[in-house]
Amino acid sequence: MQRVLGALLLRELLTRYGRNNIGFLWLFVEPMLFVAVVSVIWSYMRHVTGSAIPIAAFALTGYSSILLWRNMPSRCIGALRGNKSLLYHRQVTLLDVYISRVLLEGLAVTTCFASLGIIFYAMGWIPAPEDMLEVLGGWLLLAWFGVGLGWTIGGLSEKYPQSRISGVHSRTS
Repeated sequence: MQRVLGALLLRELLTRYGRNNIGFLWLFVEPMLFVAVVSVIWSYMRHVTGSAIPIAAFALTGYSSILLWRNMPSRCIGALRGNKSLLYHRQVTLLDVYISRVLLEGLAVTTCFASLGIIFYAMGWIPAPEDMLEVLGGWLLLAWFGVGLGWTIGGLSEKYPQSRISGVHSRTS
């Protein structure tokens, strides 16, 4: 199963980001840029509005959580349609396709969250967590719920294609 997941992860990376190394880097840089730019903009706005909310901690936890919840289900929608030809191989199962998709997204956003947490702490923007195990447990629960939502929406997207969901039916005369 590890070999199948490894091959599916590599296939996802090559399909989504190409063969150039900078494409693979975009997997981590895009969420990091999103959170970092929002943190900088909101930090500047805090000086204008006078808010006392710790913006960097809010952006790091809030936007990373949103990215986790948004990316996992969105990558599971139509996952089987794109990998249907791989299912002819005996080793590849439906669950492998979904596991590889959520694993890739989960690792990318988790890497972003951890890296920015370390960077923001080193810059003095956020304090260290009081209980690191509580942060880890909360993040794992959030990822688990994201996996469940992704697999549910992914399965529903295969059962009910987009044209049936939106109410558009193709009719032949």
